[in-house]
Amino acid sequence: YIDGIYEKSKTAPQILKVSGVDALRYLMLGQFNSRPAWGKLFKRSIIKQTAFIEGCIFEEVRYSADTFAKAEKVVFADKDLYFYQVRSGSIMTSNEEVQVKELPLALIYVYNLISNQKIYEQCELEFKIWLLRVITQNIRLLNRCNIDIDLFKKYTGLLVNLYDQLGGL
Repeated sequence: YIDGIYEKSKTAPQILKVSGVDALRYLMLGQFNSRPAWGKLFKRSIIKQTAFIEGCIFEEVRYSADTFAKAEKVVFADKDLYFYQVRSGSIMTSNEEVQVKELPLALIYVYNLISNQKIYEQCELEFKIWLLRVITQNIRLLNRCNIDIDLFKKYTGLLVNLYDQLGGL
């Protein structure tokens, strides 16, 4: 679900067996339904070490990043194994100001995670691309919706500052 468009299928073209770091790369690039927590099977040992962060939107981004960072192997199916119905009032259709605030916080969480686990360098390019996509998405939301300019500056500014700190592309 990007810019108000839900793609019916984001499955892998074939069964893919990848490392946890490669799965993180797919998450950052929005490939193969890697972001949502639903539709996944996890090793019990991994989920015992990982918890949802309550009270925040885009918690599935954090959860998927946490589990992928701990996984030795991740398998992406080549079939749609579930369907999600977009409905009004869901997180996916939440107000734009919530998205402008919460997705940058999720990205910063992921950055701290991959930095602390010393795997940032292995997915540096994908993370920077993700940063730029979210910055661009927030600019689009600002242009098309009634977004509070101070909220936009604060949270998009966090991403711009992080991008600059990382040295850009």
